[in-house]
Amino acid sequence: MDEKIHIQNRHEAIHACVDLFVSRLEAEENRLEAPPSFWFVIIPEIIYELGRPQSRLARAEAVIGNITISKRKAGELKVAPSLFPEEHEGADVYEYATHFRRQLKARLLKGKIVTQILRETTLAPEDFTKANGMPLRRLEDPATVAWKLGHGSLLQGRRAAMAIG
Repeated sequence: MDEKIHIQNRHEAIHACVDLFVSRLEAEENRLEAPPSFWFVIIPEIIYELGRPQSRLARAEAVIGNITISKRKAGELKVAPSLFPEEHEGADVYEYATHFRRQLKARLLKGKIVTQILRETTLAPEDFTKANGMPLRRLEDPATVAWKLGHGSLLQGRRAAMAIG
């Protein structure tokens, strides 16, 4: 996953990372006889840091991806499709925003898979510290975090049941 999020083309990077989560969740949904009404998805901090539209990847950390089609060309093909399928290869990475959370939710919506997305630091804040030893981010006390996770997930499950059913 670390290599995927560092792909220079941000559309390709986010799409590739979301693919990892979508494929696993869809496989589990299809495998289970009675899948849960919602899933907790825990994302690594690197996904949070680099998976948002305003995030910037340092040039030294960038990895060259496989997509050769530009966003402009993909847009043109959407309006005027080509008769040659190879010209459309890779255009699908531009269908969604370069926002990991939004793209994951949108792509899972097709399969009616409801998620609650959490950062790793929400579950284990003491494992993520700055150079000075202070926590990477401030969180409320563990009981409040747990209550909000349980209460928010319960509401989300109910909303999903109403929207789907």
